[in-house]
Amino acid sequence: MIKRRKISSNLSSSLIFQFSLVDFESMSGVFFSFFEENGDVEPLLKYARRRFPFLTRGFDEPAPFDSGKKYKYFAKSAADCKLLFSRLDSALAECSTEINRQRLLKNLYRYFDGIRPELLRIAPDILSATGGDCESIRQIMIFTTGFCNLSCPYCFSYKMPAMEMKLSDFESVLKWAKQNRIERVSFCGGEPTMHSRFDDMLGLCRQYGMNTYFASNFTRDCSHFRNFSGKLIDMIFVHLTPQTLEKPELMRIMHENIALAKKKKINLILRTNVSDASPEVDSWLKLCTETGLKELSVALAIPADEGKNRFIAPDTFQNYASMLKSLIIKAESQKIGIIFAKPLPLCIFDEETANSLLSKGNFPRCNLDEHNCTNNLSVKPDLSLNPCLGLTSHSLQFNENLSWNEVESFCLGEVKSLLSKPLFERCADCFLYDRKLCQGACLSYKIER
Repeated sequence: MIKRRKISSNLSSSLIFQFSLVDFESMSGVFFSFFEENGDVEPLLKYARRRFPFLTRGFDEPAPFDSGKKYKYFAKSAADCKLLFSRLDSALAECSTEINRQRLLKNLYRYFDGIRPELLRIAPDILSATGGDCESIRQIMIFTTGFCNLSCPYCFSYKMPAMEMKLSDFESVLKWAKQNRIERVSFCGGEPTMHSRFDDMLGLCRQYGMNTYFASNFTRDCSHFRNFSGKLIDMIFVHLTPQTLEKPELMRIMHENIALAKKKKINLILRTNVSDASPEVDSWLKLCTETGLKELSVALAIPADEGKNRFIAPDTFQNYASMLKSLIIKAESQKIGIIFAKPLPLCIFDEETANSLLSKGNFPRCNLDEHNCTNNLSVKPDLSLNPCLGLTSHSLQFNENLSWNEVESFCLGEVKSLLSKPLFERCADCFLYDRKLCQGACLSYKIER
C-alpha cells in the first residue's frame, strides 16, 4: 500500500483519473483519505462501485463477510472483498485521530450500504450516530380486474377469473391505505384500463392523495380518461406483447397512447416478458428508438398460480444468458438502459458481466423485503391480500379494521423463510448469494405447488 497523504477536499481531475488507471491495491491509501477528509467524494463513488460491486446493498440485509470461506462461484469477488477489508484495517490504524477514524467509518457507512454489517462490527455505535435509512414510500398493488383484451400465455394472470373489483371496495382499500401511511397505488390485472370504472378509480386516487403507476399493454384508447395525467400517474410500463408487435392496428393505438402520455407528462418505460428462446430483441430496441423511450424493462416469465401459464423454469435459465448479454450490449451501443423487472441468478452470466450489472445498479433483484416484506402487498378483486402477486398460496382477508401490524406479521411469515431459501444447490458455494446480492430468482419459484 502506498504511503497515506493528506488530500485536499478540492479534488483534482488528474488524481481522480488515476483511479481508472491504477489498481486499488496501490491507491487504497489515497482512496480512504478522500472519505476521511469529508471532501467531494462523488467522483470516487462510480469507481468504487465498479471496482467493488458488493459495496451496493442487495436483497435483504447483507451478511458479514466470512474471509475464511472458499467459494466456487464469484471467487474473484470474494478475494476483492477480502482485499478491501484488509486495506480498510490499515487505513483505520493509520488515522491520525479518533475523530478522523470515526469520520472515515461514518462516511463509508453513508455511501456503501452493502458493507454496513462489517462497519457495525468495527464500531457498533455508528448506526445511532449516523441515523437509519429514510423510509421509502409505502405502496399497495390492487388487482382491479381480471379482464384483458389480449391473451398472453406467459402472463402471471393468464387464468385469473374474469371479474372486476367493485368501486366501493376499491375506495375502502384506499381509505384503509391512507390510514396506514400508504402513498402509492399500483393497478394490476388483467388490463387495468379495461375496468369499467377505471377513470373513477384514478379520480379516487387523487381524492385520497395517492399517486399511481401501472403496467398496460396500451392497446386501448386512453384519450377519454379525464384523470390521465402526470400529476397523478408517476409511471406507466408499456407492455410489449408478441400480439401487439404482430398487429398494425394495435401498434397504431399503442403509439397514439404513448404520444398522449408524453403530452400529459406521464413517465413511460417499455416492458417485455421473455417466454421463448428467440425473443424479438431487435423489435424492442427499434421501438425504443422510434418512441424516444430510452429504458427497457425485461423479465423472464415467472410462474403464476399453480403454474398454469407458460413460464421459464430455473433449469433452463442458462439457455437465455447469451441472449440477455447480447441485449445488454446492443442496448448500450444505442444508449438504451436495460432494467431487469424480475430477479435472475447471476451465475448464469460470466463474472465480468455479473459484476457489470451489479455496479450499474440494474442488477436483477426485487424490493419485496422493504417495510417488513410488505412492499409488494397485493389485493385481489375478492379482497384477499397476498405479500406479492407471485406469492398467492396463502391469503389474509381484507377488512377496514385490519391493523398494519397484522399485515406485517402475515407477510413476514410468508416471505422471510423464502428469502434465505437457495434456488440451486450451488448457491451454498456462491459469494454473491452469501452477500444477498443474488436471491436466485423471483420467490414465486421457491414456493411449493
